[in-house]
Amino acid sequence: MIEPFSIASGLVGLFKTCRDCYTFFSDVANADKSAAVAISDFQLQGDVLASWGAHWEMSTDSGDEDSKPSDKFARFIKDDTYAAGGVRRALKAVADALSDQEQLLNRFGIKLKAERTDKNEALHLLCPKNVVESMYIRFADRRLELCITPDSLRHEAALMESSKSKAPPEDASELLLGARYDLLKDLAELKAQAKEDAETFNERQSDALQKLITMEEKDFSFQVPRSPSDLISTLAIYRGSHIVLIEFKSYVADNGFKCRDIQADVLKLGRLLLGPRTTLRLGAMHCLGLLKNTDSGYISFVHSIPAHLRKSGGMVPLGWRFEAARQLLRNVILLHAAGWLHKNIRAESIIMFPDDRAPLTRGVINWGQVFLMGYGFSRSQAASAGNMKMVAKNIKLDVYHHPEKRINPNRLYQPAYDLYSLGIVLLELGLWRRLETMVSSDGDAYQVREYILSELQPQLVGKCGEVYADVDKALLKAEHTESGSKTQREEVLSKFADLGRCYA
Repeated sequence: MIEPFSIASGLVGLFKTCRDCYTFFSDVANADKSAAVAISDFQLQGDVLASWGAHWEMSTDSGDEDSKPSDKFARFIKDDTYAAGGVRRALKAVADALSDQEQLLNRFGIKLKAERTDKNEALHLLCPKNVVESMYIRFADRRLELCITPDSLRHEAALMESSKSKAPPEDASELLLGARYDLLKDLAELKAQAKEDAETFNERQSDALQKLITMEEKDFSFQVPRSPSDLISTLAIYRGSHIVLIEFKSYVADNGFKCRDIQADVLKLGRLLLGPRTTLRLGAMHCLGLLKNTDSGYISFVHSIPAHLRKSGGMVPLGWRFEAARQLLRNVILLHAAGWLHKNIRAESIIMFPDDRAPLTRGVINWGQVFLMGYGFSRSQAASAGNMKMVAKNIKLDVYHHPEKRINPNRLYQPAYDLYSLGIVLLELGLWRRLETMVSSDGDAYQVREYILSELQPQLVGKCGEVYADVDKALLKAEHTESGSKTQREEVLSKFADLGRCYA
C-alpha cells in the first residue's frame, strides 16, 4: 500500500506545477489593454489555488522545489482517502487546462477572451467547512495586501462583482465561489472607506457625518455618563418598550475640551457600525442609529438585542467555547483586513445571547452568536499619528493590553496588540475564569505576561487540548515588528484554521 506521505509528495509536485504556470502566464510582459480583464481573472484563479495550498502549508512561492509536503496535508489525505483521489483529479484538471495551447491562446494569449478557468474550485469543495472558511479569508487577505489606494480597493470590489456575475447558476461550486467573492468585495469596500477617512477632511464631509445622528435622547430611558472616564455601555428602554444596548463614545480631548476632530472620528466609526457589511463580516451587533449629547460630549451608538433574553448563567459547554473563540478570532482578522483596529478587546467587549431556537435543558444554555463590541477607542489603521487624539488617557491599559503598549502608552497601536488582548480573552474562555482572579496587573508588564505564559496558559492543555492551547499561546506571544506583518498574518490565518479542529 502506498504511504500517505508518498501520495502527498506527488500531489504537492502537481500543485507546484500548476502554481508556476499561473505565475508564468500572469507575469507576461507588455500585455495590451484588451488583455486586462482576462489577466485579472487569471490572476484571481491563481490566488484561489494559492489560498488552498497555503492552508495545507505548501509553499506558494516559486523557487521552493526542494521543500517537502507538510504532515498536515499527509494527515488529511490519510484520514480521507476519497479526498486524496479528488485532489489528484482536481489538480490534473487544472494542469490540463493550463497546458491546452488553444485554450490559453483564446483566453489568455494575444487574442484574449475573459472566460472562466476555475477548475481549482473542486479543491475547496473537498475540504471541511471550517477549513474552507479559513481559505476564504486567506484568499481575501492575499488580494487586499496588493491594494494600496482607495481606488485600487474599489476596483477590486468591482472585479469581485464582475467575476461573480460570470458564474453559471447551475454550477454547484458557484455557491462556494460566490461566497468567497462576496467576502472580498465587502472587505475591499470597508477598507477603501477606512483609507478615505484618513485623507483630507472638509466641511462637506463633516456635514454628511452629522446627518448620521438620527435619534433623540427623549426617546430613551438611561443615564448618561458624567465624565469621559465613565466610558461604558448600558441597557436602555427605547420608546417605552424596546430593550437596546447603548455604547457611549466621548469626543472630549485630553485637555478636557470637546474636540471637533475627535467628533468626526467617532462619527466615522459610527458610519462603519451602521453599515450592513459590519454586522455581517465583523461580528458586531446591528446598530440602529446614533444620538448625541452635546453637554456631556458623547455620541451614543444604539444596538438592537434579541427579544428573547433569558436569565444568563448555567453551564457553558466546551464545544460552544471553541466556536466562540473561532468566531472572535475570525472577527478580529476581518476587522484588521478591513483596515481597522479595535484597541479595547477584553471580557467586557464580548457579548453573547442564548439561542432562542434551542430549549433550556438541565441548566445548559445553548448559546448563539458571539459579538465583538466595545469599539469606543477603535480607529482606522490608515489614520496618521497626528490624528490620534481619541481620548487616549481614558484607555485602561491594564493586563488585557500588550506589555509594549502598557510600558509606552504613547506608542501607536498595532494589530499585534489586538491579537494579544484576544489571547487573554481566549485564555479566560478556555479556563472559564476571569483573569483578575488569576493574576494581578501590578508590577512589570512583561513579567505579568511571562507569568501568564508559564503558569496559566499551560493549563489550557488539560482543559481544552493541545490545539486550542497552541493557538492561544501564539496570540499571547504576538509582537509588533516593522518587517514581520505579513509573516504574522500568515501565522494568525493558520491558527484560525487550527481552531476549526477543536471539537467537544
